[in-house]
Amino acid sequence: MGRVSEMSWEPERKRWVKMYRGVRYRVSCAELGVSLWTQEGSRMAANEWWRKKRIEIEAQMQTPDEQVRQFLGQLTGRKRCWALLGLNCGMTAVDIAALEKSQVDLTRGRLVRRRVKTGANPNVPTVDYLLWPETIAALRECWSEDSVLALTSEDGTPLVHHSERSTVNSIARAWTRARLPISHKAFRSISSTALTDSPYANVTEHFLAHSPKSIKDKHYAAPPAQRFDQALLWLRDKFLVAR
Repeated sequence: MGRVSEMSWEPERKRWVKMYRGVRYRVSCAELGVSLWTQEGSRMAANEWWRKKRIEIEAQMQTPDEQVRQFLGQLTGRKRCWALLGLNCGMTAVDIAALEKSQVDLTRGRLVRRRVKTGANPNVPTVDYLLWPETIAALRECWSEDSVLALTSEDGTPLVHHSERSTVNSIARAWTRARLPISHKAFRSISSTALTDSPYANVTEHFLAHSPKSIKDKHYAAPPAQRFDQALLWLRDKFLVAR
């Protein structure tokens, strides 16, 4: 990571200048918010500014796949588990909160579910997901002691629960508190968008576990299990396997 020693101080303009990959970046003492507009007085703040700026620049140069891969590599514990369930199984916070142990076979590496949001609709498909090794490991790590729910909060309460006045979403709250750059609900869309632009485009609706929306959709047949498994392995290769 670049340091201030590699930057130029312009005393007459009270600013630092950095050349990086052919682009000149400038930051003034006013922008740094320092009280002493001198080289020594602003050195530490400028060093921190460049550290963050460099990360921002590198992120903009990455492909979306690389950004997701790097982001997942930084997640641990429950947050990693929730993110992987979004990518691997298209699950939202509500889906994760309602996931029951009876729906998951960690030995076989399968997760079978219908979406909670549309669970009352008899036409909603039941989807059998092949779990990635990383997802299985994360589930084992976070497996709850609850007799029914697969995942709970640290104190054993449901991850999403409703009261007369409000809904408490522990996943969204944890994500917001950590100020993570990719929202949790984005993972479902990231995977579905990737599938739409892939050789497995015809399994996208099945991945999302959508209920039929038209007469044509009501005659929909689930893709062959082997092909759907291949699509999920393709997603794993796209987002988890380092290039």
